[in-house]
Amino acid sequence: MSTIVAVVVVVVVGMVGMAVSAAYGGLVATYRGRLRKDELDRAIADLDEAIRSDPKNANAYNDRGNSYSNKGSFDRAIADYGEAIRLDPTLANAHSNRGLAYYSKDDFARAIADFDEAIRLNPKVANFYSNRSLLYEGEDDRGMADFEKAMQLDPKIDCNEPMLLGSNDEVIPLDPIRKPTSR
Repeated sequence: MSTIVAVVVVVVVGMVGMAVSAAYGGLVATYRGRLRKDELDRAIADLDEAIRSDPKNANAYNDRGNSYSNKGSFDRAIADYGEAIRLDPTLANAHSNRGLAYYSKDDFARAIADFDEAIRLNPKVANFYSNRSLLYEGEDDRGMADFEKAMQLDPKIDCNEPMLLGSNDEVIPLDPIRKPTSR
């Protein structure tokens, strides 16, 4: 009898997990559409719902951080990326995205640390090198090395534009990025 109960519990828990995952997948599709339409507040509301339904979903925090970044709310974005990283320290996209948020706030030491960690976790993502190369603009050796590595990994990449990475590795231009005032 206890074996049957255990099997039923495992099946039900598995089905709930699949339902939460499917629900998040639907919200992600809606969120992506809203990003394209500049409906960032609605995208954030959708992701708030996803986080309420699954507070341990690191990708939902990463995606909501992307929405906050594109609104120019970098402190809120940094908090969400930090929570994504706390939940899944291997989520390289969240490290790179937080690096861009720090870059936008002229916090270069933290930005470099996050880009370095993203590259350490996944050295085959061109956008990580491209984003880090922005920090080294004007410093020929380091910036050029990152630029060349990004081009080697993805010859079509635009290394002049900072790019966020979403939960499914979709590339999202960071709209309100500004050039740092100093180094």
